[in-house]
Amino acid sequence: MASQSWQVFGAETLPDLLAHWPPTSDKLLRDNPKLQAFVWLHQGQTLFVKCFRYQGVRRLVALLGRERGMAGFRAAAQLRAAGVLTPDALALVRESGGKRSWLLTEMLHGAVNCHQLAATGLSVEMKQQLFQAGLALLIKLHQSGFAHVDFKWANLMWQQTDAKLWMIAHEDVTASSPGSKLQLRDLTRFLLNAEEAGVATSVRDAAFQDYCQQMQLSPEVARRRFDACYQRLWQRHQKHR
Repeated sequence: MASQSWQVFGAETLPDLLAHWPPTSDKLLRDNPKLQAFVWLHQGQTLFVKCFRYQGVRRLVALLGRERGMAGFRAAAQLRAAGVLTPDALALVRESGGKRSWLLTEMLHGAVNCHQLAATGLSVEMKQQLFQAGLALLIKLHQSGFAHVDFKWANLMWQQTDAKLWMIAHEDVTASSPGSKLQLRDLTRFLLNAEEAGVATSVRDAAFQDYCQQMQLSPEVARRRFDACYQRLWQRHQKHR
């Protein structure tokens, strides 16, 4: 379906989507030269919108078919089909000329990312609940043949009412095999954030062993790759503190 300057994918549940396009923010969450994220109320339905801005090389890459908005739209469908808990991507709208694209997803009402939750000072029990839910989600993702590439606590959303943990920001999700560098990088990022959130060393070590067992990996081989990645990420985190 196309309409003048816009090309639409999906949108079956969003009638008259282009009637007042492009959308205006009802609540701005993020705004920079590459991305604008906001909440949009469309005909009584609350949506989470990411507007990807493509300039220079990024625009050329988008025109060549490696557009982040479309990548996120497709990844959401693949992940949900595999049973990985991630918000439903309802539509993608592309502007002609490769300047911008909008990814519209369902709104996770009442959800807060785990990084923000950890910063508020959680009880030991709550940290354990978030940690175990995150580990289970990570294993499900990897067993399904994917790597997130940025599996940090800020990209995990906890919905207290249903006790559900959702994975977001999946534009870089890629197919990946057990024990790959990308999957072990996901594990490293997750456990490093857990360390920063105050999850006990014994709990993290047990989780590493559990991960290796469920992924059928040699703990010794995985540990060597994990340690090399950990040092790089740890040093990066220190620079940004």
